[in-house]
Amino acid sequence: MLAEMDDKLSDLNIKWSTFSHVSTHLRKNKFNNETNFLEFAATLKSTHKVFYWDTISENSFEDRFANIVCQIPEYVFAPYRSLETNLQHNLTIGFLGVQSPRRGIVCLTWLGLLNPNVTIVCFGEHKIYESYFPRIKHMYLIGSLISKILTKLVKTFQNYLNNWVRVDKYFTSEEFYGAQSECDAVFSAGHISPYSSAVSLSTIAMGTPVIWTRGNSANSDQMEIAYPAGELLCYEFVIPYLLKRKIEKLRKNPPSEQLYSFVEFSSKFTKQFAND
Repeated sequence: MLAEMDDKLSDLNIKWSTFSHVSTHLRKNKFNNETNFLEFAATLKSTHKVFYWDTISENSFEDRFANIVCQIPEYVFAPYRSLETNLQHNLTIGFLGVQSPRRGIVCLTWLGLLNPNVTIVCFGEHKIYESYFPRIKHMYLIGSLISKILTKLVKTFQNYLNNWVRVDKYFTSEEFYGAQSECDAVFSAGHISPYSSAVSLSTIAMGTPVIWTRGNSANSDQMEIAYPAGELLCYEFVIPYLLKRKIEKLRKNPPSEQLYSFVEFSSKFTKQFAND
């Protein structure tokens, strides 16, 4: 439709803008739906801006996209809630949102196995995934079998871990903020999906620690700036019983980073939108 109306819109001096994911294009490869959309937008005379959230600057795009892409800051909308200092109860680490392997559910299962003294609480929709290991599945001949065995093994661990709690439901905003504040920390994987995580940023804004993994993602880059203390180090990922000590340490020094509020974001975005 836009392609058909491009000339008419240009004649009337009407331009359009939109928001788009670009992180896969920037971080993973150049052959995906994001690239296709950017290619499409760049060919139209009526395109004004394609706004995106990522820490990678506009200078990283190819020349043909330079005039249409526009980086905007992440913002958060979450009520700040200070943490209690009582650490006598069994510590909890929350996994908030869709229970997806692309968001780190396999990593969290491993951490649950290594740290039986920490309760893993999964809040959010639990989808049925045939495979938690899509890359292994593509191995020649035996990939599909190995993937099924490993996926079944992970699900078995989840069902029988005494420290694994699952709440399978959609949350209202208030319930979601409540889950963030009730957990002693929240887990966020940054090494799998290239995108940013609103969960990480809103959790920090509420003053709750975030334990995150390093990787090629906007989430990882943002957390490195906003909350470096929460990074899950390599030895903490393989040595048992270290997760509790990390949560205790982080809770004594909760996040204090001031992130963009929506008012600040809207003011900056309005100036960018009006800029030709």
